Amino acid sequence: MTKKKIRGRIVLGLLLIGVLTITGASTVLALDDAIPHIKADLLHREGITGKGIGVCIIDTGIDTDNDNFGTNGDRIIGQKCFCSVSDWGSGGCCANNQDESNEAEDFNGHGTHVAGIATANDDVIGVAPEANIVAVKVCNATGISDRGAGVTNVPGINVTPPALEYEI
Repeated sequence: MTKKKIRGRIVLGLLLIGVLTITGASTVLALDDAIPHIKADLLHREGITGKGIGVCIIDTGIDTDNDNFGTNGDRIIGQKCFCSVSDWGSGGCCANNQDESNEAEDFNGHGTHVAGIATANDDVIGVAPEANIVAVKVCNATGISDRGAGVTNVPGINVTPPALEYEI
């Protein structure tokens, strides 16, 4: 497990589990199975649930109406959209077809899924079920981004400017 010190707080690196392929056979590991698999349930029993910590999800945005992120999305403490790849051929993919916005609504579902793995706390329990969420949308509804491959080596995600410019 990786540890990074960010502004005086320790943030544990998350192990995101999706589809595990072994010798040609695919096994889907559901979140209910994944949490004990990575021993996060032991941390939860010790009271380590992410309370007071913020998790930044840089992806397709977040469904702000999803009950897994608090009542009326109250654990979503920040949103930002940096996306100029149009969803409909008429400008950027942020709110009102802009290239930048303070709204990061998810029209793809992937960012919401990733946020759920990290922080869900309703019908399923995520790795850090009491953590707050900062959602940064960099991909349009089809998952395409103009941000290029960044330090994470995942196409479409780049955590260098403008993210650093805004101290996200």
